[in-house]
Amino acid sequence: MNRVLAVTVPAAPDVDLYQMRDYVKESLEQGVLVVGAGVQWDLLELPELGGIWVQGTGGPGEASTPMTPSETNLEGKAAFTGCGAKEKRRIYERLRNYRDRHGLGSLEPLADAAEQKLTVTELRDALLGRKLPMDTWRAIGAALDRLE
Repeated sequence: MNRVLAVTVPAAPDVDLYQMRDYVKESLEQGVLVVGAGVQWDLLELPELGGIWVQGTGGPGEASTPMTPSETNLEGKAAFTGCGAKEKRRIYERLRNYRDRHGLGSLEPLADAAEQKLTVTELRDALLGRKLPMDTWRAIGAALDRLE
């Protein structure tokens, strides 16, 4: 049996479930989860699920988006291979250090410093060690240069 945190977000047009999922995952990595009014949570004991599903509000054209278990790795141990692996690893370490120093709200100012070349979601993906284009890694490095 696995413990699973189920977070229920009130239906609202401005709620981005992917951002909420990322926020919850990052908060749990930091050891603190702060939720707003109307957000409910429950700790469930469930059998192995094999991944995460983000479920929409049931509107037309909305479907659940499965993520493979490799995409849900929360250990922060990114394995970079191939062309540019050393550069990606260096930028990844700088990004993790920046995040550790500046905390949970630090990705928005970093995205702003990238002059519209990066989104907060791309920065979260980078922190999780997901595969990103080399141009994205270089944009992260340049944004870090501006803020450090």
